[in-house]
Amino acid sequence: MHNILVTGADGQLGREMRTLGAASRHRYFFTDVADLDITDANTVRRFVENERIDAIVNCAAYTNVDKAEEEAETDYSTSRKSAGIASNRWRHRASMKETK
Repeated sequence: MHNILVTGADGQLGREMRTLGAASRHRYFFTDVADLDITDANTVRRFVENERIDAIVNCAAYTNVDKAEEEAETDYSTSRKSAGIASNRWRHRASMKETK
């Protein structure tokens, strides 16, 4: 059984992941912006390490198209920076498992 983190779990794609996860033998951690700040590398690192996450599915996205230009930094952090943080955390966790 694997521990799988799903970010953006309250969005359209995240809700579909909840449905798929319900029928899985794996353990899912469904989070959204109120649960886990995926733009904060240290917060993500702690979560991944504490819950021993094996995989991350990043469904989070900035979806307010009308304000995307006004809130460019928020759009960047949510849609791009967070994906890089999640990827780096997973790679770090995977490399730690390989050295054991």
